[in-house]
Amino acid sequence: MTLLLGIALFVGAGYSLALIFGLSRKNLLHDIALGWFIGAGYYTVVMALLSYEGGVRMNAAVSLSVIILPVLILLLQLKSRLPHLKESWKNTKLTKQSFMRKVNVLDAVIVCYIVLVFLVIIIHGSSTPTNADDALELRAYTPVLVYENDFSESANFLILQNGFWNSFVTVLFWHIGGGVDQFYVNYTILTSLFFFLLLLYFVPATRGNGRQGLYNVFLVLSMPLFIYHSTITYADIRLAMPFALGFLFFSFYVRDSDSKDLNSAILFFIITCLVKSKGLIMGITGLSVCIAYSIFVMVQNREFSPKRVMLYALLIITLSGSIFLQGKYYVPLSEVTGNLSERFTNSSAYEMGVTALQSLVHGEQANGFSSPFTIKFWQFFSSLFYSGNFGILFYVLLAAVLVNMRKIFSTSLFWETLFIAIVMLETYVYMVLLFAINQGPQNIIHRTHLLLAVVSSVYLSSLWSTIKGPQT
Repeated sequence: MTLLLGIALFVGAGYSLALIFGLSRKNLLHDIALGWFIGAGYYTVVMALLSYEGGVRMNAAVSLSVIILPVLILLLQLKSRLPHLKESWKNTKLTKQSFMRKVNVLDAVIVCYIVLVFLVIIIHGSSTPTNADDALELRAYTPVLVYENDFSESANFLILQNGFWNSFVTVLFWHIGGGVDQFYVNYTILTSLFFFLLLLYFVPATRGNGRQGLYNVFLVLSMPLFIYHSTITYADIRLAMPFALGFLFFSFYVRDSDSKDLNSAILFFIITCLVKSKGLIMGITGLSVCIAYSIFVMVQNREFSPKRVMLYALLIITLSGSIFLQGKYYVPLSEVTGNLSERFTNSSAYEMGVTALQSLVHGEQANGFSSPFTIKFWQFFSSLFYSGNFGILFYVLLAAVLVNMRKIFSTSLFWETLFIAIVMLETYVYMVLLFAINQGPQNIIHRTHLLLAVVSSVYLSSLWSTIKGPQT
């Protein structure tokens, strides 16, 4: 009951905000899934501001007041929103009927696979004790710190490393239930996964392309590492989900220039900034690409929009605030740049790196590397193509880009491909700057490549859809 009530409150708050700010697609299932992420993001930001800036102690009364507020605001506008709600339900039924009328044998097999894998994830993930085996035990520890109103300097370091989203969202369930239950860390991840998969399908489906949505879900659930992370409580999957959804909305924005898609993309990239310390970097990356494309469109069309200028100002403030937190609570920039040359040239570190690589199945191929830079280059790409964690996803991605190169440069796929290239470059640079050379590829896979793989799977579906045309 606690779980269902908590989910209902998050969805209700997010759905209300989606209607108030015009992010609804007039499809009930789409808007409910969107509501979970918006509601959880809203709760995280408000509660963090109250705790850090307002000095308010977190308790059940404060939590419930914050999460119910958007619903109360919507109720004041209920009369004007009723036609919208009726249309949402009607459009939802039409979307389902449109897909079911054209389902074929391959679709049926894919749907059966998706249902089976999802059931396995739910059973395994909901019964696995909260995993807290990393150095700082962040996943299990930081929500407890928030619940106990411990915002000391040492606690802040841990909370910001794990991210506001991971530290605050679970606390609402504990306030409802009246005590700490670590399984709710698992439940919030599984709930996010469920609504993530719904959005992967319904975002394309509401635009008349149900099969792109189906293939989105299939490709994501075909990756062994994604399935594994769905059943444990590592934060990496919680980082990958909002970032991939931000990319999904961005891909539709570059096709149709719908401001709803731009706003939704920005929203999910901001949510990304709330998940893990790495989320700040990835969220900034996504926001930067959105800004760049929006400026490109403004220049191309010779249009000046005051609303867009205000939006860019807001984004700049968000970026500046994120960078400030990065420098204040994480690795200082001076420490990163101070030993930059060692990251690339230190001979002792190089020897350790070669030893680490040669302990792997494909490690013998590391012989002859001339610098730590090439070692990390090999770590990066061997993790993508040889690890087995992502199936054949990156082989398919590489082949698809090479075969469709001309199509990519002549369509909106150029910006989507550029986005993927930037993310790939950013993860490599991040790896070079912040990982010691002797750290093995497993560290890199779990921290960077899962996110890259999820986004790449969404890109592949988009590429297929652009080439084949919308298919319901």
